[in-house]
Amino acid sequence: MLIQEKKGAKPGEAEMISNYRCAIGQVMGKVIKEELDKAKQEAEQWNRERPPLAVQANTTAHKGKQYT
Repeated sequence: MLIQEKKGAKPGEAEMISNYRCAIGQVMGKVIKEELDKAKQEAEQWNRERPPLAVQANTTAHKGKQYT
């Protein structure tokens, strides 16, 4: 969304891909340490156990068709 707003690039376009690293840097620069630590803990938990059912259902609803 950040790249679309600032550059007008659309997902999948070369311009979107070429600006990705810069956008990630801007977003990560705004994340505070506590948020990053919490996200790392959650990722580790999800990798050990699996994401909560609500997250799985949401992901399936939004991305499931691309895998069928």
